[in-house]
Amino acid sequence: MFTQLLTFVTRTLAGYLLGAEQVLAARRTAEWGLRHVPGSADLWVLRGRILLRTAAVGQRRRGDAAELLEEARAAYARALELRPQDAEARREHGLVLQNLAWVLATAAGGRGRPDLLTGAVDEYTRVLQQQPRRADVLHERAVARAGMRAGLPDAAARTWLDAARSDLDRSLELRPHAPDVVLHRAEVLSDLAGIHGRNGLRSEELHLRHAALADCDRVLRLRPGWPPALLHRALEATALARLNDEPARHTDLAIAAATAVLGAHPRQVPAMLARAAARVAAACRLAAGGDARAAMVWQQALTDFDGATDAAGVRGREEIGALRAAARAQWAQAQARAGNAAAALAAWEEALRAYDRAVDDDPVAVQRLHGRAEVLCHLAERCTDADRGAQLRRRAIEDFDQMLARRPDDPLALAGRVEALCPPGTGATEARAAVAEAERACGLYPEHPLIRAALRRALIGLATAVADGPERESTLAAAERECARALEGERDDPTLHYDHARVLFLLGRAAPAYAALEQAIHLAPGIRDTARRDPVWTPVADGAGFRRLVGN
Repeated sequence: MFTQLLTFVTRTLAGYLLGAEQVLAARRTAEWGLRHVPGSADLWVLRGRILLRTAAVGQRRRGDAAELLEEARAAYARALELRPQDAEARREHGLVLQNLAWVLATAAGGRGRPDLLTGAVDEYTRVLQQQPRRADVLHERAVARAGMRAGLPDAAARTWLDAARSDLDRSLELRPHAPDVVLHRAEVLSDLAGIHGRNGLRSEELHLRHAALADCDRVLRLRPGWPPALLHRALEATALARLNDEPARHTDLAIAAATAVLGAHPRQVPAMLARAAARVAAACRLAAGGDARAAMVWQQALTDFDGATDAAGVRGREEIGALRAAARAQWAQAQARAGNAAAALAAWEEALRAYDRAVDDDPVAVQRLHGRAEVLCHLAERCTDADRGAQLRRRAIEDFDQMLARRPDDPLALAGRVEALCPPGTGATEARAAVAEAERACGLYPEHPLIRAALRRALIGLATAVADGPERESTLAAAERECARALEGERDDPTLHYDHARVLFLLGRAAPAYAALEQAIHLAPGIRDTARRDPVWTPVADGAGFRRLVGN
């Protein structure tokens, strides 16, 4: 009877102190009670709950938070030894494990993080076995499952994200007007869209991004002006613009959403970066179309990057440097597509310097390596010095090899490496090796557009390099099949029309080749510069028909 009374008094007093935000006093009260009643599951749960709250208050110092969460973990483990069927204690133990995983995410290598998240998922699952209609626990399990994707290959990450999406859908069936759950579903859909995009599944990516944007809109109807929803709306709209899905409308939507956040929080770094990304997308679209407003919008994007850099910490500035490098590469590509060769070359040189700094900051970051490798390939393609061009390509291949050492089946690295191995004018031996490598990559990703494009261009390179004969005929036939296959699904890709023009010309069909070349130039005037450098067109370089299309 005395122990029950003491437990009741301790819980009541500690609960009152906790409600009054006197966390340390509540903690001392719980510890006093446990000295007198060490076998009370209620008091061990209380101690864990107070430690979890204390850790949340002290998140500014991650070492302290980790220590507090480890103590909370031990408290809940003791409570569950005493009372294994306590569903609420299991749920809160899952929250402790999840919070500890978040704290350890910034530690070197995040050691132990997957085990902690797996433990949290297991605890939530046990709760749901007892109480299957707990919408809050379904939501918490979804967040833990989504966190498991970090550092995993795409296939494994997709499995966790699909499970998280299922939990979120079930949670929303039980609690349909929970804005935080809807927003988390939008984030999971966005992550799934990114996986589909990396694997070349454009239609699936578009579908998921539209669904994520619809969830953002739903959240904002439930909670108007909520900054996290506005920020995610900006990111999704920008991603859709980059996929050429109503780019003008979506960049305007993204800029407006990010600006709304900045109206309330003028120095919020993520909002400045979101608006910068949207403005980069808008500037590139305008530049590719020859619109004079492009330079103004580009300068606005750089201003946003500068503001984010000023407001960020040291580590944040490194990340912003990598994002700025990617933006410069996009700007260079837009200038090249518009036919502004000098501006494109200058932008690529700036992008390379920025990527060199970004890779120095984090030499194993796959996205940074990929970005630099692509810039190196663009510079090599336009280099007038053969030795420097070869050096740039070797550097690109080294970056792709580093990517593949970390992710052996990365489709972007596989496609990029083939492109780097087989520039225009490649010899027959090197072209055959590139074709073989592209065919191996196609075995892994039969429908990936970048890998099919790399194979197509490797076949064109081989057909250009070998003499007339059966090998050349079979290579050109394969290249023509690749062009026909690609043209069935994508009619607005200028590089595809250009490759088709080259194949038709090599097959001796000059008139349709010129028609395809004209279509490519109509979509991207910068292809004139590419055609002037391409050895495929050497036999007609001085011909009136070719010069009419590409100029002098």
